[in-house]
Amino acid sequence: MFTVPVVMASQEWKAHDRSTKMVAHDMAYNYLVSCPPNAILFTYGDNDTYCVWYAQEVEGIRPDVRLVNLSLFTGDWYIRQMQRKINASDALPITMPYDKYKDGVRDVIYYRNAGIPGAVEVKDVFDFVTSDDPRTFATYQSGETANYLPTKDFKITIKRDDVIKNNVVSKDQQHLITDTLQWKFTSNYLLKDNLAILDIMAHNNWKRPICFATTVGSENLIGLQPYLYKEGFVYHLMPLKPDTSIKFQDSKVNTLVMYDKIMNKFKFGKFKTAKYLDHESKTMFYPVMISTFIDLIDDLIAKGRLDLAANLINKFDKEMPELDVDMRTSRNKFSLAQRAFKVNNVAFATKYFNTIDNYIVDQLDYAGRQMQNHSGAFNGYDIQTAFDILYGMADATRSAHQAKLYDKYMAQIKKYEPQFASLFKE
Repeated sequence: MFTVPVVMASQEWKAHDRSTKMVAHDMAYNYLVSCPPNAILFTYGDNDTYCVWYAQEVEGIRPDVRLVNLSLFTGDWYIRQMQRKINASDALPITMPYDKYKDGVRDVIYYRNAGIPGAVEVKDVFDFVTSDDPRTFATYQSGETANYLPTKDFKITIKRDDVIKNNVVSKDQQHLITDTLQWKFTSNYLLKDNLAILDIMAHNNWKRPICFATTVGSENLIGLQPYLYKEGFVYHLMPLKPDTSIKFQDSKVNTLVMYDKIMNKFKFGKFKTAKYLDHESKTMFYPVMISTFIDLIDDLIAKGRLDLAANLINKFDKEMPELDVDMRTSRNKFSLAQRAFKVNNVAFATKYFNTIDNYIVDQLDYAGRQMQNHSGAFNGYDIQTAFDILYGMADATRSAHQAKLYDKYMAQIKKYEPQFASLFKE
């Protein structure tokens, strides 16, 4: 009885040591410090919610932030909970009485185009879909009468004085304040979480910042992307004129606010020195961290702040490891290393390109053996991605005048392309 646990501990302790496992803790901290004071933070999944609950409830980190899990927000009990004060966070501005959203009431409200010209105030839409007046009902094929959504073109008229008074934007952004927030709702029906969000937006009056975790899916952003700006690990809803020059709206950043948070406030979960990293740390938080850095680096480069972009590259190199988890991770690492060439950090770019290349060559060799054996035990999409990355590294090294690396990648392309030619046929 004594010998067995001693042997197990002596042989297995090192492999099972989790004393340096801090990723979930620090990512939760980063979500919270990304939020402005007294913010409403919408999350969706377990991995971006439970760790934040722990941070708030156990360690008392940022109790002013109200966390709202959208996957629970369809429950009447949860909406009702949000109408109460929790910790240092006041009740959310949800005005609906319980009878208007309780289980079995307005579980789903379908869109039926009423031919309304132009966009409609969110408050008017909300009042219409929560009305008990039979004149606001539609009759469905089943013979049932119920509320319906008459338009998907929403707007909020901006009261500039409220925005400035509540410090929603900085002084140097005040000239960008828009007159109207206008967007198209992206679904053909309203669920209770959508209904509660519309209630909040209709009655918040910019008193509390509204934020979405960057891990929330685009379908849960209900079309608000033109007005969402990254500030670390959250998108902050801001009443600024849409920047139509940006192709990918979900990559917009509030530049200096986000830079300060990453450089001075973020914690990095002992990512680089941890003895063990779990699956979510490697496949969820690691890519999120890379994309967070890339979006801000791109913004800084576009604004001519190569010095700050270079600082971010150095920060990433200091805090984060090089992980070769899958081809998606390799693509993200390539994108980051490509930016390093742009800020003249050749050492970082070369180091990352070398490790990416080692991983790709290993995967191509493995897939080649599987093709010879006709086993099919490889992912064709990953192979195509591998070649995309190889071509990308060749282009980047040619532009950066790294002739040896360029020749190396072109030689690999010439070696492996004939082997996988059948994958690229129409």
